[in-house]
Amino acid sequence: MVGIYDAKPSTAWCDQDAVGMRYHLSEIKSVTRQEYADDKGIWHFDAVLVLEPDNPYSISGHAVSVRYDDQVIGYLPEIDAVRYFPEMARLAASGFDAGVNAKLWANTEKDTPYFSLKVGVLRPGTIVPSNDPPDTDWALIPPGRSIKVTKTQDYYEANKNTLPISNWGTCYLVTLHKITRGTKSPVVEVRIDGQHVGELTELSSAKLMPYIDRFTDKGLSTVCRAQMQVLATNIKITLNALPAEEAKHPQLNNPVVNPLPVLVKKEQNPQLYQTPGRFKGTGSTSDAAYPQGALSDKDAGCAIIVFGTIIILALWWLASCMNDAFSGTSSYTPSSSTSVSSLYGELENAYRHAT
Repeated sequence: MVGIYDAKPSTAWCDQDAVGMRYHLSEIKSVTRQEYADDKGIWHFDAVLVLEPDNPYSISGHAVSVRYDDQVIGYLPEIDAVRYFPEMARLAASGFDAGVNAKLWANTEKDTPYFSLKVGVLRPGTIVPSNDPPDTDWALIPPGRSIKVTKTQDYYEANKNTLPISNWGTCYLVTLHKITRGTKSPVVEVRIDGQHVGELTELSSAKLMPYIDRFTDKGLSTVCRAQMQVLATNIKITLNALPAEEAKHPQLNNPVVNPLPVLVKKEQNPQLYQTPGRFKGTGSTSDAAYPQGALSDKDAGCAIIVFGTIIILALWWLASCMNDAFSGTSSYTPSSSTSVSSLYGELENAYRHAT
């Protein structure tokens, strides 16, 4: 039994494109029959991202399908599937798919059906933390805004020999703790695996303190996602947390306990994960499933327009040259109005309009 790992952003916003829907017409129709559209004719529903390492049509071998009720309704574009692969591979090796939001625009009744599918998912590098959740019961602050952690120098000095220099984007789970010093207002202390790494300012602390108070009353540790960047002389840590005043009532007062499972150990080389084959075979309306390396519908349309423009301009240029040759008025030169540079300019304008 495959589990679902929460990879949804804090809002219902969906901005990750999906492609290949025309190969899964009956599955798309299933969504429109089982879900309700809003007043604008848009379907909003839960979906999952599934890694398909055995998909024979993927150039990279990292195909990621978008599924509804375990039926493929589209794929992430190849370039995006590659970016999500390290985290998707760790999830797959741990027995999980990524749970996401989805938004569908569809008209399947016309002779030429129209589809547009977008997915709401956390950005690459922020879905799966590098470290494990706490051993005790805990609740997660929803992701939302970037909040800077201050006073990180002491943690850096104590761990600089073991912290690998990393690019921005290494995700961790941190715990938040309410501390008071003297007569000052309480602030939030940030810890990674029980070790102090920094603090929030009083202003930032006030945005998250209600979570700590509510969760502590329920006997829960307060956890949120954070990004750590290790530089040559210091570290930068940024929390990804929704301010309490923007949280929904259940997120603040009735949170899910232990919402994220413990996964297999993180591999520096994601190719080392043991991932199961999940390719479901051919699409319902095509002899082959969507080839991941192919152009998306939009790109293919733009390519047709640009290619047609090239042919038309080339014929026009050839006719102009032949007319000049037969009339004897002039010979073609690069500085003439029908020069290669002019032709290229026309082509560039055509491409801009197409895209």
